[in-house]
Amino acid sequence: MVEMFDPLDLWRRGQFLGEWMDEQGNRIRLVTITHQAPGPTQRPHVSLEEYASLVTPVSLTLQNPSMAMEAWIRTYTATPQIAYRAPTRTPSRLSHALIFTLDPSSSWSLACGFRLNRQAAGQWSANTNWFVMLVQPADRVTQAEALQAVQGEFLESIMSVGGADIRPITPPPRKTGTDPKTNLTPSDNRQDIVASIKNLKDWWSLDTRHYILLSNLKNRNHSLVRELPVSLDIARNIFEIVIPPPQAITAVSVIRIFATPAEYVNYVGPELEWTGGVWMPNRKELVIKPQDWGSNRDQRESILRTVTHEAFHQYLFYALFPRSTAPWFNEGHACYFENMSVQNQRIRIDESERFVERLLETMQHPSFKLDSILSYDYPQFYVDNASQRELNYAMAWGLVYYLRRGALTQQGHSYSLIPARYITAVAEGRDPASATDQAFSGVDPAKFLEAFKAFWESRNRRGDARRLPMPQPSTRSGR
Repeated sequence: MVEMFDPLDLWRRGQFLGEWMDEQGNRIRLVTITHQAPGPTQRPHVSLEEYASLVTPVSLTLQNPSMAMEAWIRTYTATPQIAYRAPTRTPSRLSHALIFTLDPSSSWSLACGFRLNRQAAGQWSANTNWFVMLVQPADRVTQAEALQAVQGEFLESIMSVGGADIRPITPPPRKTGTDPKTNLTPSDNRQDIVASIKNLKDWWSLDTRHYILLSNLKNRNHSLVRELPVSLDIARNIFEIVIPPPQAITAVSVIRIFATPAEYVNYVGPELEWTGGVWMPNRKELVIKPQDWGSNRDQRESILRTVTHEAFHQYLFYALFPRSTAPWFNEGHACYFENMSVQNQRIRIDESERFVERLLETMQHPSFKLDSILSYDYPQFYVDNASQRELNYAMAWGLVYYLRRGALTQQGHSYSLIPARYITAVAEGRDPASATDQAFSGVDPAKFLEAFKAFWESRNRRGDARRLPMPQPSTRSGR
């Protein structure tokens, strides 16, 4: 899995506070100015860690902030031309008010930047950040009429209600469909997702309890299509049991399967051509590439493994949003779950034939350690060297398999608690690296490595781990 984001999209979401539309069709969006837009990047998408290094806090001078505000609004709205309009007056509850009209090509007509005044009565604790209110009036309202309303009624109505809150005196209009807290697709948008492919030739959808499958595979009655809904919902239930979400997930999980590899590469971009599937947070879609090698059975099993692998990344994204996890945890668990199967109505997780031989071979080197895989960020994990990248996956899988199953076959330590400690650290707001440090706090690296190698070098221990029971969730696939 490659968690990559459009940096401008991340930046805009980071500034977003809320959006409303009244019954007449007037639309308003409130944003806060905290960071400058990220500069040019070598690639169109970046990781969360890379994004953090691209943005810097905003510094608008109090003497003449209009030019900096104009540049910020131009970037946020992607509008080439905007013009400053001095307000007729600045209400006492505001320390600054700046108004701009936007080019007709923009999706917004007006922008109003303002700061609250802590010297005004009742506003001693007001938030002094800069805010911007974007306005798009209803079709029948002209820009001039909207400008008059903003300079009059709107600016006069803004006040602080304590702390960081800011709102008009009158009750706000109803919100539109986007959830401003997470900007994730709400669960009641299933119809919108299905409607998005309505006019695309050969595309169809399949709705399950947790997922919506979009595909242009020619045979929608293929055995793979019949099997996917059941497998996906079983996998989702297992994910929730093994890593319970801190709060209920309401977002729809979208899976897009293309009919040909060429269509897949065209959709995800050439930099991800090497992947068999990818979770794309910026699109909020799990995208799968069809296999064009081997027998029908080989292709079916490969796609099922890939879908389960990527579905875990999708689940973890929604479960912990907006927090990120380290590659060893994220990829290790995805590889762990991709080897899950249902046999005689029982769940089991096997060793990875793909990785176990590579892991055992690497362990024979005298310099073998786990330090690197635990410290890698995503660019280091997804290194361009295919052999090293495969080894990274094998190491991450071997580590998670040991923590989840192998450690339970040994006595004298509590290594099996490390994954839960890691999730707790992430949920508390720690970054991926410091969460790893906290999860392994108190663990002797030499003793841990010794126990890790002892497990993998013991056929008996590995056999015991394979026989450990798994939770057995419901297999229903209906919503």
